[in-house]
Amino acid sequence: MRARRVDPTYGDLPRPDRRRGSRGRTLGARRGQTLLEVQVSFVLLMIGMAGICRVVVMQLRQVRQLELRLEAQVVNTRLGQTMLSGQPYYLVPWQNPWAQKLAGSGQILGWATNPCDPGTLPVPSSAPPANPVTVVELDASPGSESLTAYVDVSAP
Repeated sequence: MRARRVDPTYGDLPRPDRRRGSRGRTLGARRGQTLLEVQVSFVLLMIGMAGICRVVVMQLRQVRQLELRLEAQVVNTRLGQTMLSGQPYYLVPWQNPWAQKLAGSGQILGWATNPCDPGTLPVPSSAPPANPVTVVELDASPGSESLTAYVDVSAP
């Protein structure tokens, strides 16, 4: 009987399949992607680019509206065009921290104060004193979902 030859790379493990495909390449070693994988990746790329394009167009419209709002007015006169000074605008910061989180750090307004700002939040001066509570008796009837608790609250 012949001694079994042990592969130094794999030991006693079975060797990977080394069958040849129709073009002579080994089936276990794929080189590159298939055409279907490339097409799927391009479709996903196009979907992502379409979403990004919509965001870019929306941002361009917003910038244009802001530019029209902030630019000065041009008036035609007999002598030519004159540019009237535009209304001054202010970047008014929110005083309320929740408004800053929800709406950004400020607003562009035609006046220096923000009438919609609720102001800073009041800070409580001190917490109310705690009172110890003791449960004296619990009443619960079987089969009922109600519970009656008798407690003793002693003020300090």
